[in-house]
Amino acid sequence: MLTTTLLSLLFATAVANAAVLGRRAVSNSTSAKIAVTPSLPSGWSDSGVCISEVTNRALTGVHYSDLTGMTQLSCASYCSSNGYTLAGLQFSQECWCGSVLSNGASLYKTSTSCNMPCKGDSSTLCGGRNAISLLVSNTALSTLSADLTTAPLVLPSGWSAASSSCIAEPSSGKALTGARWADNSMTINTCVSYCQTKGFVFAGVEYGRECYCGNALVNGASLDKASSACTKTCASDSAHTCGGSNALQLYFNAPSLPDGWSAAATTCVAEGSSGRALASASFADDSMTISKCLNYCQTQGFQYGGVEYGRECYCGDSLVNGASLSSPSTNCNTPCAGDSSRTCGGGNALQLYKNPSLALNLQQVGSYTYQGCIMEVGGRALTGSSLVSNDMSIETCTSFCQSGGFQLAGVEYGTECYCANSFANGGSASNLSTQCYMKCAGNNKENCGGPNAIALWTAPASQ
Repeated sequence: MLTTTLLSLLFATAVANAAVLGRRAVSNSTSAKIAVTPSLPSGWSDSGVCISEVTNRALTGVHYSDLTGMTQLSCASYCSSNGYTLAGLQFSQECWCGSVLSNGASLYKTSTSCNMPCKGDSSTLCGGRNAISLLVSNTALSTLSADLTTAPLVLPSGWSAASSSCIAEPSSGKALTGARWADNSMTINTCVSYCQTKGFVFAGVEYGRECYCGNALVNGASLDKASSACTKTCASDSAHTCGGSNALQLYFNAPSLPDGWSAAATTCVAEGSSGRALASASFADDSMTISKCLNYCQTQGFQYGGVEYGRECYCGDSLVNGASLSSPSTNCNTPCAGDSSRTCGGGNALQLYKNPSLALNLQQVGSYTYQGCIMEVGGRALTGSSLVSNDMSIETCTSFCQSGGFQLAGVEYGTECYCANSFANGGSASNLSTQCYMKCAGNNKENCGGPNAIALWTAPASQ
């Protein structure tokens, strides 16, 4: 909110500058005096500030010109009658309206070029070249940000602006292809509500009156490809912008996720060409939700979790079998079996989430750090010592190996523990496996390898 003190300070500064530069009409007296500002509509005032236009029009609503009769009163009245809260005069004869300052303009970006008398009242100034004399309403002062560039926006529950709120449309098609709608009554909230009723998690507005929906950014669009062109006023809401030319103003219906989890950089990826993209652990449930899947993956110790076909959950530490974040899919449109308000992937399409705190090198038990799932070999990859126990856990195995002075500890088949200081029989940390899906016999919240698959932990050489 713009305070009265700040407005008074800006007004005083503007008056002082005008007096020094002689840019307001003077009275017949030999001493320069600022002319009294004519009355304005009720609730309006002259800000006394000359606003610099930066990249384009500072006020993007309706406008008109009057070659002989332009005054501050007529301009403010025109803008007020059209539902706008800001009015700007320029080139002596132009009146521009808006409800926020746009295109890089700001109350704090001032100009000294408001030196042209109004055509209908030579005692007052009506802007200049790339400079506007700004009139403000009490509504603008009480609701807009201090620099008059943003208005409050309350989105439907669960929705928020995307991390990159304005992105460039791709050259090969639209970024959101799930559904579309265009209307002269467009606002941000009408678009968001439309996409929500269609079951999509992304909503984007463009060109002031167009709405697009989807569950993933496609055709090469990316949150990394930001645009500065979201400057078009919404067709039915002059206080907010609705994208621009080839610029999508983007909103996201973010599900409530377990702590530490967030959507992956590519939210919907195509399944692997030769197997599952996440192949380390999985389960299916007719009551599947996103949170249920991610909680499962977290208990298994995997940093990626993904839902598919509405009822399937997959986990892993990396995308395998030809899957990649650079291979997005548009098919994440199947409702979750346990929550029809959300999507849980689709046909051969994995809706992907990540928890960086579960990255391999951040999982630690004592002095041992998890290195991933590797293949067992004939004759054993770890041959220093071994232990089999129905009470097996990661802690049990790493403590056993540490007591023997071993750097490598591996759990297998849920009950087996193997130790060594180096690999034998061709075993290698680079021979990864996707078969570590068995729970530890002594702790079903932990992963203890699988058939011919070792969950490998390592400690520094000197323990």
